[in-house]
Amino acid sequence: MILYNKVREIIIKELNKDPQKVRDTFALVSDLGADSLNVWQIMTSIEKEFGIELESSAIKHDTTVSELIKKVRTKVNIKNGKEPVEPNANINPQVADKVMEIFKLVIGGDIKPTSTVYDELEADSLDVEDIAYKIEEAYFMDVKDDFFRNPDLTVQDVIIFVDRLVKRENRKKQIEILANQKAK
Repeated sequence: MILYNKVREIIIKELNKDPQKVRDTFALVSDLGADSLNVWQIMTSIEKEFGIELESSAIKHDTTVSELIKKVRTKVNIKNGKEPVEPNANINPQVADKVMEIFKLVIGGDIKPTSTVYDELEADSLDVEDIAYKIEEAYFMDVKDDFFRNPDLTVQDVIIFVDRLVKRENRKKQIEILANQKAK
């Protein structure tokens, strides 16, 4: 099961809440009424489900559902050998803005870098094809379709991917320019 859904499922089960009434922006303690036993049960269930270890401070009074999901995703990524994305990653802001603009154009609504493409944004395969096409169109490059097959893909993952492609293309162009200058 996809990480986002599974973490929500654990929260809903441990707090005995109606799934329709649990929003990602709700704080587990202050909005959903979790007490210290609930917090411990949620953390234990998540640790067991994903084979990770959460710090005892992972859930504070104002920790939201989406913040907890992000913490779990980071821990799972580290466990799986993927480096977590730092908020101040060296991303070209114009690339980030353009990718965000493409997501808003194709999907609409509230798009955040931490939003998961398939779960939170509910993108289907046609949406993803359209996003890939618009990225290709904007940057005059091919985007590999298999990149978009990750069920836990976030908008930030796409931003980083496109940023790396753009940087790689820019390096190629610089090398070509230098090679042409040497040839003269």
